[in-house]
Amino acid sequence: MQIRNFKKGRSAALVLTAMVAPVTSFAQIDVTGATGAITDGQTGVITVMTALIVAYGAFLGYRMVKAAVKKG
Repeated sequence: MQIRNFKKGRSAALVLTAMVAPVTSFAQIDVTGATGAITDGQTGVITVMTALIVAYGAFLGYRMVKAAVKKG
């Protein structure tokens, strides 16, 4: 891209500003989306871990009851 006689650089600065502004706004949107995705992922991991802990607790409880019934 050739820049020809832009009135002492003023127009060039405006052109660069016009080119950079959309890039930075896109980056902000992308960061926001990534943050939301990370938060959703963490929520999913916590949900799965909680379900596994509850299932393991139920399994241990079942074994305790089974052992108590077997003893009589």
